[in-house]
Amino acid sequence: MARRAARTPGERAALVLHLSRLGPPAPQPHHRRIARALLTEAAQRHDGQLFALGNGDLVLLCRHAPSPARTSAADDPASLKDNLARLFGGESAEPEAMVSLWLLPAQEVFLIAYATEQLGIAERSGNGLSPAAAERRGAVPVTLPAEPAPFAASADFTALLQRRTGALITRSGGIRPHSFRPLFREIALSPAALWARSAPADGTGPDPWLVRHFAHRLDDPLLALIEAALPGPGPLGMAGAPHDFALHVNLSVRTIVKERCAHLFQLCRSIGVKIGVEVSLVEAAAAPEAFEAARAALRRSGFRIVLGGVSHQTLRMVRPRSLDADLLKLDWSARLLRLAEPDRAALAAALGAIGMERVILNRADGEEAVLWGLAQGVGRFVGHHVEVMLAAGRMLTCSAAAGCTLGQCTERAASATAAGRRFCRNPVLLDSGAPSPGPL
Repeated sequence: MARRAARTPGERAALVLHLSRLGPPAPQPHHRRIARALLTEAAQRHDGQLFALGNGDLVLLCRHAPSPARTSAADDPASLKDNLARLFGGESAEPEAMVSLWLLPAQEVFLIAYATEQLGIAERSGNGLSPAAAERRGAVPVTLPAEPAPFAASADFTALLQRRTGALITRSGGIRPHSFRPLFREIALSPAALWARSAPADGTGPDPWLVRHFAHRLDDPLLALIEAALPGPGPLGMAGAPHDFALHVNLSVRTIVKERCAHLFQLCRSIGVKIGVEVSLVEAAAAPEAFEAARAALRRSGFRIVLGGVSHQTLRMVRPRSLDADLLKLDWSARLLRLAEPDRAALAAALGAIGMERVILNRADGEEAVLWGLAQGVGRFVGHHVEVMLAAGRMLTCSAAAGCTLGQCTERAASATAAGRRFCRNPVLLDSGAPSPGPL
């Protein structure tokens, strides 16, 4: 790679995207796909070549001098470096170190030092620098399944589901939680369970895009299961829930406009159940017309559309407000606590434009997430910490609480199967959305 750069005449640049510096469990398959697509396009525009190293880093060697094909100042390797740093930097503990750009031949020594270091690491670990070398060393090619494995019975399918409860948390006088009440129950396919059921046998790590594809293929059996259970009690039923307690379901935009989904909406209206349907931002942006049709279908039925899969990095690049969703789920990340002042201000402006009353802080798995959300003015939360708070509220009023632990109550509430809840001696309370414990 370095020798090729030295032999190539003209002003060249070497751009390195250090995917190996992403925090675990990254880099994920979607990181590699997005990075390769961006850099391949840049290589085509700038008469370049892309190299994939054994540690996951991608190296682009390309022309740096201005050319007639370059149509704007943004069409430049330096601008590409800035864009890649913004896109991937939020996933790294050192965002400024995610991308290196060296101008050749003046900075050739840095490229040679980097290449020499990577070659030494690969030799010590026994890993090759190319797919061909890895294959010669006995690496097993990844073969992904075309669709989910079939399900023998509804109980088998139910084992893939997870329940989560969203809550409204209020504060009084500071940023500490003061009181809370349950708002909605979310029924969704568990990504971990679905991947465990459908993953290839070669140990390939979870691919979120493939999991989403699988989940959408299972929309119909999910709808059938919810329709059958909705009017009664139990983990998927809404009987006994508070009158303002809603049901949230994850579906694809194309499923929402089907007649099958209209039947679910009619059933919800007939039994007085409010419903919200979650759609990922990626899917909404990829199929805007289908998303508009899905949003219109929901609003005609008097229900809400929820936009999910929104990270704080996403809010820096897109304007989800333009999709006019009723609620938006912002994914919590510990990196939100370390944002620089300009980034904090930009995030606050983006959330303010959406409206804090429409924001749900997703993955609020610890107290720091809840406190951060409250400090920003967010009131709706979903996550493990919220589940623990709800379990504590149940145990304060449950006559059988002496025989249970807080962890057991939390796990049983998240389970959609009879086996996962069989030791609960107060299932009516478990499924009621939990009484509000009042002041905390």
